[in-house]
Amino acid sequence: MATQKLRKRGLIQSAGLGRYAMTDAGRAWLDSGKRISSGQGIKKVRPTSGLRQRAWWVIARDRTFTVDSLLYTIATGDERNAEDNLRRYISALEHTGFITRLPARAGTAAAWSVVPDRIGRKAPTYRRQLKQVVCGKTGAIYTIGDQHHG
Repeated sequence: MATQKLRKRGLIQSAGLGRYAMTDAGRAWLDSGKRISSGQGIKKVRPTSGLRQRAWWVIARDRTFTVDSLLYTIATGDERNAEDNLRRYISALEHTGFITRLPARAGTAAAWSVVPDRIGRKAPTYRRQLKQVVCGKTGAIYTIGDQHHG
């Protein structure tokens, strides 16, 4: 297993059956004095496809939405508490200036509109315990309760 990991990292190469030789990259690593440990390899980028990411894609595409329209479009039925999850996410986005609530109309559900310059492919991340939203586009951190939505 160790030789497989070293080969994957390009630090050694096969020099015959059961024999290995150090590569230039392996020599450079050895000369650097750094230890080899797990977690140093290249990380695979996994596309995000959770409920909130799917909701963000719909929000960015449609520009205006309701909780019911999001649930109808993105919920698969496998999520736990999808409605509550989306309501908390929408509240966080609203409090940090990513979306704005549209004026209420009699007999209609609450609706929101996305702020155009906040739209990016990656969904904003809601950190509930820290009361923060991290912009997926810029990486900027917005604190819920902070009145300055930069």
